[in-house]
Amino acid sequence: MLRPLKHSHFNSQDDIIVSKVHTHFLLIQKINSKKMQVLGEQFLAEYYDCNRTILDDIEKIRSIMLQAANICGATVIDSKLHRFSPYGISGIVMIAESHLSIHTWPEYGYAAFDLFTCNPKLNSVGCLEYLHSELEAKSQLYTKLNRGLNGLESQKNVANSSDIVRK
Repeated sequence: MLRPLKHSHFNSQDDIIVSKVHTHFLLIQKINSKKMQVLGEQFLAEYYDCNRTILDDIEKIRSIMLQAANICGATVIDSKLHRFSPYGISGIVMIAESHLSIHTWPEYGYAAFDLFTCNPKLNSVGCLEYLHSELEAKSQLYTKLNRGLNGLESQKNVANSSDIVRK
């Protein structure tokens, strides 16, 4: 079911539509009177109560990320991961379609994942479900954002809204 919400940072003609697309999956879209030209889709995933050992194993995370890209059907270009001291990993897999990234907090059993793609035919949900399984997460939250152009008026509004970024 779609549920329009007014948001204070948008013009009065703008709405945000929140809908449940898949189990624990939200689709959030900004709707403006002008049709959005979608250039890409961004999937954000929150994984909770994960296996803490996996979250701190850089080679295991590298393997999971590369396999996730393959499950998506993406074309891998490169990957770079870094292990922090005393724990935690950040990494990116660059794909021809854009990127996958992950940030882990083993001390909290938490991982944040991002998949950005300009190819809507990728198996994005399969990728997210694979990560859920491999990280042994007890729960998850998925969010999808359509990214793109929504006319010059909305781009000007975002450019002038420095209060959104700064607190």
